[in-house]
Amino acid sequence: MSTQAKTHRLKIDHGLLAALALALPIILMTPLLSGELPGTHDAQLHLHRLVSAALNWREGVIWGRWSPQLHFGYGYPIGNFYAPGWHVAGGALVALGAPAVTIWLLFEALGVVIYTVGGYLWGRQIGGRGAALVGAAVFTYAPLRFFELFNQGNLSQFFAMGFMAWVMWALARCARGPSPARIATAALLLAAFIVTHHVTALIFVPVAALYALLAPLIAGRRPWP
Repeated sequence: MSTQAKTHRLKIDHGLLAALALALPIILMTPLLSGELPGTHDAQLHLHRLVSAALNWREGVIWGRWSPQLHFGYGYPIGNFYAPGWHVAGGALVALGAPAVTIWLLFEALGVVIYTVGGYLWGRQIGGRGAALVGAAVFTYAPLRFFELFNQGNLSQFFAMGFMAWVMWALARCARGPSPARIATAALLLAAFIVTHHVTALIFVPVAALYALLAPLIAGRRPWP
């Protein structure tokens, strides 16, 4: 085996693999394998918006502010006041021919992975593998996650709460060693968070800003100028 291959092998984070395994039980409990849309409060609502985004894609409108297909064809300005991030992303796949319900279910499963991996990565910035795994488990298996998955079904809100850990991870990395790439990553993750669910962003961004100020102190660095 070459030295380069050995180096790449040593870089595998087995804790991250364990964090991914944490997502599997929840994913198996979701309707992903059945192929049926769950009967949650907001599932059909977000399915409608997903299909609307796909139809906008087919008309050449990527980020539509007006959805002419909604409300019995009268149209509705949903894009003016509700962040359509995941609808636009999933709508692109539906526009290419993927079944809308399948994309809905796949994005739900992806959301669970976002929780486990994000929780682990953030935990690794401030502790060891064991602590990071505990943090990922707590973050993923919090009761609110099950309420969102099996009762409310608001995927936009579900995704946004998962992005919280990713934003914190990016800010912690900047605190440990700022670089243009790390700052750009933090900015992109925060932007993705905002366009996924702006209401959650209104609550979380002040907390993230405070963390950005305190993270350098936690990392043993002086606060950013």
